[in-house]
Amino acid sequence: IFLGIPTINQHKEILKALTKSYLCEIDYERIAGLIPGFLPCDIVCLIQETINLKTRSIHAKEVSKDNKVICLTTRDFEIALPSISPSVLKTSEWNLRVKPVYWKDIVGVQKIKERLQMSIELPLSHPEIFEKVDLHCPRGVLLFGPPGCCKTTLARGLATECNANFFAANPSQIYSSYVGESEKNIAQLCCVTSLNMIYKQSVML
Repeated sequence: IFLGIPTINQHKEILKALTKSYLCEIDYERIAGLIPGFLPCDIVCLIQETINLKTRSIHAKEVSKDNKVICLTTRDFEIALPSISPSVLKTSEWNLRVKPVYWKDIVGVQKIKERLQMSIELPLSHPEIFEKVDLHCPRGVLLFGPPGCCKTTLARGLATECNANFFAANPSQIYSSYVGESEKNIAQLCCVTSLNMIYKQSVML
């Protein structure tokens, strides 16, 4: 049984479960969007670091031993986040640290956004509709064009709207002149990014 990296929705549920004993004013969706690639153990470390920083920032006499007097906020998590790195980064070269981008942030490419929504987002959000009419979504999407034409931003936007982790992979991280090395890198990428969104830059055809 393979246990992969949690999705954004799963991150939200884990955060809620682990902070239920504290007073919280947290935008869970925002925090979940800032921790792509985090495993449950990483979230535990993040919460503990947030509590430690919060406790040190409050005058000692104002803090009791009762955890419930500590009010955790979204800002507290944002302050603690830079000191915590995903465990997967220790054994992986793939880039996980990207800020979430939403469709409303991307302008001038409305038709392309609609095609991506129809090809990827809708099949993931409403699979029952596609099953009912026997439609199959593509296994991948190729975005091509000159540098700076919004390819990466569109991919990031798609990942955000689909509540998926975003992984950016450069050809230099995948292809190798040694026999079997490229296949090994691809296998590692697929294993690490199971049930997530992969963006391969500058694919040579």
